[in-house]
Amino acid sequence: MGLTGVSPERGFISDLAPGIRIDGAGARLNGFLDYRREYLYYHGNSQWDRQQNLLNSYATLEAVEKWLFVDASANIVQRNLSVFGPISVDGRNASGNLVETKTMQVSPYIRGRIANSADYLVRLNSIDSRSDDPSLAATRVDQIVGSVKNHATTGTIGWFGDTTATNVKNDVIGDRDDTRFRAGLVVPVGAHLHFSVSGGRETTNYASVDRETTSTPGVGFEWSPTKQTQVAGLREKRFFGYGHNLLATHRTALTAWRYTDTKDVTILPTLLAGYNPGAIHELMSNLLESSIPDPVERNRAVRARMALVGGTADLTSGGGVQTSRFYLDHEREASVALIGVRNTLTLALLQRDQQLVPFSPTAVDSFSIVGSDDIRERGATLGWSYRVTPLTTLNMSVVRLKSEAMDIADMFSTQKTGTVALNFRLAPKAIASVGARSTKFNSSVTGGVRENAVVGSLTQSF
Repeated sequence: MGLTGVSPERGFISDLAPGIRIDGAGARLNGFLDYRREYLYYHGNSQWDRQQNLLNSYATLEAVEKWLFVDASANIVQRNLSVFGPISVDGRNASGNLVETKTMQVSPYIRGRIANSADYLVRLNSIDSRSDDPSLAATRVDQIVGSVKNHATTGTIGWFGDTTATNVKNDVIGDRDDTRFRAGLVVPVGAHLHFSVSGGRETTNYASVDRETTSTPGVGFEWSPTKQTQVAGLREKRFFGYGHNLLATHRTALTAWRYTDTKDVTILPTLLAGYNPGAIHELMSNLLESSIPDPVERNRAVRARMALVGGTADLTSGGGVQTSRFYLDHEREASVALIGVRNTLTLALLQRDQQLVPFSPTAVDSFSIVGSDDIRERGATLGWSYRVTPLTTLNMSVVRLKSEAMDIADMFSTQKTGTVALNFRLAPKAIASVGARSTKFNSSVTGGVRENAVVGSLTQSF
């Protein structure tokens, strides 16, 4: 039962969600597909009844042995239309703030070695994204990437060169291009530390009426003192200022730590394309790497564990602006997971800054709805799972989200959600769950919403 809206209402939500899951690997082909079609019925409020699709899939084909490969992915996600509206916890809330977005990507590529001294790669990326909301234009992204590199070894300097040409089209921004070229050196300092320096040129009309050319000097490093610890970073001058990419991971016998910090100009379909298991999935995969070396089997084990514990809210999945325009995306995420004999503890922190690039055309989207060109989102999620018996698991989680306009005073939204659930494995392929959820939302734009709900589910696989 739930309580939503300005005038309190009480009722039941029925959800029938048939789906299919395929997970397999062969000598030349491996992939994963998880699709569900949900039929939602709001008893006493049939005007809210709806259907929605959820799809996460990828496939990799080795068409020519050790040379020609094809990656493909298709995703359907339910995203929040406005970051200042109620954030749907599980896609079932009657918040009216959800939009369905379909994204497909096909990426054939070749890779190999030249004269047994340098590696080369040529890759084509084709992305198509469409939304069921008329304010979001269908977008097409076509990209060609080429690179050649000679790896640095102890006492030997390496070198690299790469080029990227990207074309983006939709009815809002028109036809935009970005072309980059760079070359550089990689200098080893001992066996585990490498520094890089590069220079290049970028020509683009992403942020201007005419094409502009910018020099793109950059520096980077990679440090891998052990197999369990890896740190890598890159900072480059770009047409919008300085962009960067930082990744740090560390794991012990029982814990996995991960930190990412990226800053770049992007358009939404490039973020939605590809298989994205989520930060918590990645942490658990890192923890199981030593005990399950095979990546396919490890992914299966992680998905089985997350199915039993009910998963943990992924702060990156439904957040972010919904727009057909280019924007500067600066995202920082820190996460840690601990897996014991009976306990699984996860913590994730996120800050996402999204700022429209200059000379953006007028459009109806998350930015224009509130009149802000600079939006910041912060989030934190804490999850705890306790295995009561081999077939029963107790799960608890707390999620806090905050959005604010950085260029408009007192424009914000906050949401806090707490959940508790008991999961039962009734059979090898059947899982039941019963629990409770409480959500409190407050916004200077849309007002407040409060929901208290008792939730029960039954999942049967065949």
